[in-house]
Amino acid sequence: MMKKLKKRQNCLRENSKKLSRMTVAKLQQKENLRASSNIALIPQNWSLRREYSQDKRGRERLAWELPDFIKRIGVVKVRQLLRERENRKTKKVMIRKWGRLKLRSRISKTSKVRF
Repeated sequence: MMKKLKKRQNCLRENSKKLSRMTVAKLQQKENLRASSNIALIPQNWSLRREYSQDKRGRERLAWELPDFIKRIGVVKVRQLLRERENRKTKKVMIRKWGRLKLRSRISKTSKVRF
């Protein structure tokens, strides 16, 4: 038990030494890399292109397809997984609400008092 505690303390000291050696610029760079892991950068002039603008294409048409190099990165898969997770959450919440409504209706039906 004591050996584990000593190892933990040593690890904490090493981590704090590493952090103290790093400059602010390096820390910011690390944070930016972590934050941008799920982002695909797109050239700024693409916002002016007619084919990528939703307003100019019309609302009846389907959304435009991403270019090949963005598809290769796998951003589409990440987006789909996030949407599926959100849909599952909402379904679970709705099922809970439906269950509560059923219970309330059963209780109200059985608790009617006759005079």
